Amino acid sequence: GKLFSSVRGGYDSTDGYKLNNDKEKYQAGATLAYNFNEQSKLTFSADYGSDERGYAGYPDYPTPFSRAEKKTQTYSLVGNVESLKAKTYLNRGKRSNSDVSRGLDKSVSVDETGAECSSTWDTESFGELVYGAGFFRSMADGTAFDEQEEDTVSLFLIDSYDLDSFPVSITFGLRTNFNSDFDDAVNPEIKLTYNRKKWKTTLSYTRTNNTPSFYQRYN
Repeated sequence: GKLFSSVRGGYDSTDGYKLNNDKEKYQAGATLAYNFNEQSKLTFSADYGSDERGYAGYPDYPTPFSRAEKKTQTYSLVGNVESLKAKTYLNRGKRSNSDVSRGLDKSVSVDETGAECSSTWDTESFGELVYGAGFFRSMADGTAFDEQEEDTVSLFLIDSYDLDSFPVSITFGLRTNFNSDFDDAVNPEIKLTYNRKKWKTTLSYTRTNNTPSFYQRYN
């Protein structure tokens, strides 16, 4: 009836084709959703993954003791009530690298939490407007650095409408990110689409700013 559920899982293992080339990877997850009516829905998802492997190195520069391990947990809750959509999530991860031959033993743990809310407004003069805001926080600690915490607040607006006299649709978008540890960013998007019965063509311009993750900086 109104209740939906699913479970998923996977396992991948190999001994590799040379020394320290093995890998063992598995993941499991579940989703539970409830449809209150055609306009309202609530969905919860949870996933867990683990990846442990060896890095053999290059033939001339072998690394027979280099090991890496990655563990991840992700949780999300998404709610839809008519034109309003809200999402909150928690991502937890830990990456470890070791090599006893070089005295290497490093690890990085990262927690990411966030919430985003958006809504759609159909207007006669300006077409369909999608607008919303979000808040994101990242926290990390590791063996090579002190505890870190960073925040981002986002505002976004997308306007899409069809021209009455031509088979053309136009989309304008704008997203602003206010970052606690990086420069603030304003990212525009413009898209023109020419629609025909059996084909269409699109011309678009988009700019994005991506801040480096804790893993990219410290792992």
